[in-house]
Amino acid sequence: MSGTASPEIRKWRANLVTNYAIHSGRLKGVNFGGALRWQDKIGIGYPLIPNADGLNVADISAPYWGPRETAVDLSIGYKRRLQVVGQNIIWNVNLNVRNLNGKEEIIPIKANADGSYGNFRIPPERTWTLTNSFAF
Repeated sequence: MSGTASPEIRKWRANLVTNYAIHSGRLKGVNFGGALRWQDKIGIGYPLIPNADGLNVADISAPYWGPRETAVDLSIGYKRRLQVVGQNIIWNVNLNVRNLNGKEEIIPIKANADGSYGNFRIPPERTWTLTNSFAF
């Protein structure tokens, strides 16, 4: 319908990603960083109002809104050159946490005409990932 918010498409979103690596001193080889992912509110439905013909139609001037969402990710790692049997090897280990601030509450994605929530989705879970890699 023209003039309505598209379901599950947010008007605004922003992502910020950063990483810092230490190249000298006592912490040489350490890297750390993070990410902030923000999404604006989302239109999830409309109330019904009677039109001139007495039929109920969506009131596109007063949408029901789903929540804004913010997610935080963090990472820390260590990189080091090793000599193994005369070969130069780069060892890298990283710990990543995705959705550090994740909540366990279900998220509304559809509202009924009376404003009650009709459909929900399960929020993304917090995940911990430890990776180890060797480059040679």
